[in-house]
Amino acid sequence: MASQIWLEEADENVWHRLAHRVAPGVWRTFCGWEMSALRGRLWPQKSGESGPPAQERCGDCVAAVDTPASEDADSDNLASRPSRSPT
Repeated sequence: MASQIWLEEADENVWHRLAHRVAPGVWRTFCGWEMSALRGRLWPQKSGESGPPAQERCGDCVAAVDTPASEDADSDNLASRPSRSPT
């Protein structure tokens, strides 16, 4: 299971950390953007892996991750949600 999930902007070499799903295929990032998983590459970073290069990560996403999340936001945090198998 991934401990963090990153989504790269389709037209820039910038990776954003996904916070929670807003709608099917649409995610909110830690910096507040809504992004589509259909436009860009996903990087499911597993525990112990380094993930995207530090210089390519969104500075606002990194700063937001370093601050404690609100209780509401944490309940939708991808890293804290168990994976579901398709039915």
